[in-house]
Amino acid sequence: MGEAAGVGRRVQQLRLGAGAALDDVAGALGVSVRELSAVERGDRDLADTELTTFADFVGVSELAILEPDSLLGRLDAEGLARDRRGRTTRIPSPYAAIHPRQHGG
Repeated sequence: MGEAAGVGRRVQQLRLGAGAALDDVAGALGVSVRELSAVERGDRDLADTELTTFADFVGVSELAILEPDSLLGRLDAEGLARDRRGRTTRIPSPYAAIHPRQHGG
């Protein structure tokens, strides 16, 4: 599977998982439904700003869209990672050791 097709499939999975319609997400991204459909089919890449907006819209990190199988890609917005069996684990911020007051350390 090509990179754009993999990202497109993940965008569609996350959109459907959030219960969002194509037109709702397209409106949030500032693109047409046709353009968002092209992303989901792997025919169009997301621009950087669209990726960030979409990640915020569905409550995941950008890496969860680009690299869902990486450890950081499995983190949700609250710092919880899901393993392949669906179990959750809290992953502390890598910056907590450097800036403990700012990162819950």
